[in-house]
Amino acid sequence: MMHRLNAAIAPKILCVDDDTYLTDLLHYALTRDGYKVSVANNGADALRAAQTDPPDAVVLDVHLPDMSGLTLCGQLRRQCQLPVLMLTASHLDVDVVAGFQHGADDYVSKPFSMQILSCRIQAVLRRTRGAHGQGGPMKTLYHLGKGTFDAEQHEIAGRDARIKLTPIQGKILRVLLENEGRVISAEQIMNHVWNYEAESDVSVVKTHISNLRKRLAGALDADDIIRTVAGLGYMLRTAEA
Repeated sequence: MMHRLNAAIAPKILCVDDDTYLTDLLHYALTRDGYKVSVANNGADALRAAQTDPPDAVVLDVHLPDMSGLTLCGQLRRQCQLPVLMLTASHLDVDVVAGFQHGADDYVSKPFSMQILSCRIQAVLRRTRGAHGQGGPMKTLYHLGKGTFDAEQHEIAGRDARIKLTPIQGKILRVLLENEGRVISAEQIMNHVWNYEAESDVSVVKTHISNLRKRLAGALDADDIIRTVAGLGYMLRTAEA
């Protein structure tokens, strides 16, 4: 059974879908569960809403009348670092992977239950903000190659660059850092970062690792910090070259 959130700390959720029946239903169900909900029926309105009143998370349909939901997800990622949960009618892995490649943190396939959606939103907020932002998070810094990684802000600071990771990239990097020198399988990363088992989703870990390598290379001028161990998984090398 869902537990209603404390109104004083209720996260703000932006729901983006051109189906007004669905957005009305989302507004009702999520408000009932204690969220503060706003709605947009196209990409342009969603971008304006995110700029004027930044939400804590976005629930975003893949298909919108004025632009692709994937395109909008990428634009939201460039505008601000907030978690995005994609809604899709497709069950194909290639479509799900495309969502993750554009910066989505999670996805829900239609049709879905409102209870499951609310649980997924709570989970993605826990992963990215920590208990809905209650209290000031302690600063946790890790040495990483030629720089440092701020685990709470998901930020890498190199000698000449400072780069913000997506929340999921930050979570994966933290798992690898906390297991430095050990091989971590894609399944273990799924379990630590997403907190659920989904064998068909293991391919998304490879996508996130690939994107994370590019971010690390840009910030630290190194492209071999995350090593792939064939058939086993991934291992982090943090010593400065």
